[in-house]
Amino acid sequence: MKEESIQNRFHAVQVLVRDAGLYALQWYRKLDSLKTEKKGPQDLVSKADREVEKMIRERLQTLFPEDGFLGEKGNHKFGCRRYLG
Repeated sequence: MKEESIQNRFHAVQVLVRDAGLYALQWYRKLDSLKTEKKGPQDLVSKADREVEKMIRERLQTLFPEDGFLGEKGNHKFGCRRYLG
């Protein structure tokens, strides 16, 4: 991958991270009404968790459609991309 491409990705993801943080903050402000569900014996998940991950996944898919995505909450998209050469 060329240096210019890496820099473009870095800047795009910086914006995405800020947007995701603001989106998560909206959910945090409604924390009292946010319900959680058990995903596993010691693993809780909330609608906020799922929605923030969904937002990140969708934005990454738009920005970098050829890339795969592996998220904590599910809906993984595996892709193949060559980064060398």
